[in-house]
Amino acid sequence: ERRRVQLAQQAAEQRRLQEQHRPQSEAADVAAQHAPADGLNRLQQELAAEQRPLQQAVERPRLRRKTAAEQPRAQQQNVQGRQNQLQQTQDMKKCDCCLDDIMKPSEGLMCPTMAHFFCKGCLQDLLRAFKTVDYAVQKRGKGRVLCPMKESEDPFGDAALAAHVPQEVLNEYLQVRIKVAETDVQQQMEKENKNKLEDLKKKLADVTSSR
Repeated sequence: ERRRVQLAQQAAEQRRLQEQHRPQSEAADVAAQHAPADGLNRLQQELAAEQRPLQQAVERPRLRRKTAAEQPRAQQQNVQGRQNQLQQTQDMKKCDCCLDDIMKPSEGLMCPTMAHFFCKGCLQDLLRAFKTVDYAVQKRGKGRVLCPMKESEDPFGDAALAAHVPQEVLNEYLQVRIKVAETDVQQQMEKENKNKLEDLKKKLADVTSSR
């Protein structure tokens, strides 16, 4: 009977020891099961950390382009307006005759040699003065006005003058050309008639001397 009691006590002690070791073994089994997953997660985190600088380098130009594209329209219009204003300032002209204030190119005309700029007022004065200058000056351009600022044989174009002076001033200027043409024809006819008269006088003199 005592032997059975001892065996029962030993069996109970073994069961108690097994119950104490079972949580530790289960925890070890769980840790063993999760160990590969934790290693995989750690590897993925390391790869992500290595790829983050590369991704930032790729995204940075995109971000800059996006920021530039999203600039306020008012700011862009302001910049464009300043550029246009600067371009207009650079294109402004100053009359080389009266030295008047700077003006737009459409408010005057360049001379045929493109060396001097004349405002509309000076062009009108130039055409009016051309009516009273010496005939030799008028004939030099064949009745067309030349640049008074430089020796030139290239006259102002009629179409260009018509766009910058009143019609009455242009008509008076064209009358000077007609007058120059008529005077030139008259002088040419007088010269031809004079030559014919000289030839006739010579022939008469020859006939008289032969008698």
